[in-house]
Amino acid sequence: MSSPMTDPSLGIMSADKDVEYLQRSVRKYCAPLDRSILAALYLHMFVGFQGQFVSMSDQDIDSLDLPPDRPGNPRQPLPRAASAQIKILRSFYNHESRKIGKPYDILLYKTKADYDVFRTMIYDPDDPPPPFFVKTKADLAKSKEELEWQKIIKPSKSDYKELKDEATWATYKEGFVTQYKAHNLEHLFDESYIPANEAVFTSQQRWMYEIMRDKFRAPPARKIVYRYANDSNIAQLWKELCKELDNSLTQDFRASKLITYLTSADLSDKTVKGGSEAQILFYKNCVRTLHENTPTEEHFTEKQLLKFLEKAASK
Repeated sequence: MSSPMTDPSLGIMSADKDVEYLQRSVRKYCAPLDRSILAALYLHMFVGFQGQFVSMSDQDIDSLDLPPDRPGNPRQPLPRAASAQIKILRSFYNHESRKIGKPYDILLYKTKADYDVFRTMIYDPDDPPPPFFVKTKADLAKSKEELEWQKIIKPSKSDYKELKDEATWATYKEGFVTQYKAHNLEHLFDESYIPANEAVFTSQQRWMYEIMRDKFRAPPARKIVYRYANDSNIAQLWKELCKELDNSLTQDFRASKLITYLTSADLSDKTVKGGSEAQILFYKNCVRTLHENTPTEEHFTEKQLLKFLEKAASK
């Protein structure tokens, strides 16, 4: 089974860990100005990353200065380049945290190269990202849009059919995809999707997992679904399910037998009782079964089926 995606969030830290995190972040991303930056932050009691640093305003940063170079001398101004680095680091953290809607561990999951890309290609000093915990008008509009999905579409679990046999997977898959798209839930199946509202996304994932648990009755599918009972990672579950059932030998074998019969049938065969009408009805049922269990692009055309039937009748 593919392992669930690693959670890059940064939990609440103790005071000591918070101080250490600030030191390590500045040293990693702000060298060679890291010593001056830390000295200025400590002088003004911005000693913790979560506790003080991430909430600093531009005015706080612009007012930073350095301790005097010797006793009796005035404090030294903090170089503007150092002030700029502080603002960039703060914005880098907020930028990544806003993607997941909670604190992002920029030490463990980001590199200096990631920081440089943000600094040179994304960061706008005139329009820095707000703190991740502050909801902007765009955030509120997006969250409202996601919350409306249940009210407008009114999705129902009964809209989804049961998968009783893996041999019917090809057709079932088409119908299932059509249904979840009709419910505007494509994002649940997108591994790269980053939710704007974590609570809504989690609720939607659990809702979809319950559908899969109740509707996927075929043994191979059921086995895969139960592996995800703890995390309900729909994108990973669906990926593994498709990998398994798209290559199902049972499905291929049954389809192969039906194709063989349809292309070489003999309507004079007495194994089907009831005369020619029963033979034709049986033939039609085989066509329907094949088409229900294979992708649309693999279906026989009416012209092809007519030729097969004419051949079968002439034997």
